[in-house]
Amino acid sequence: MAYDEEKDKELAHWEKDGLHVSVQKYGDGKPKVQIGPREVKGKFSKAGRLSIEEFEWITSLLKEIEEIISVH
Repeated sequence: MAYDEEKDKELAHWEKDGLHVSVQKYGDGKPKVQIGPREVKGKFSKAGRLSIEEFEWITSLLKEIEEIISVH
């Protein structure tokens, strides 16, 4: 089965200090959390290692992420 861009949906997106977190869903599949990419000086790369501040920010999003996932 070939990748179909129209089936790839972003359900939610957050960004803080260049680090992106999103909830993605492909077709009828289960929603999944994506951590990354990281944007530095206009270039994107893998999220890599997280600082404690970044980790705390992501954990602060958990209830909201759970609600979005439970709806889909």
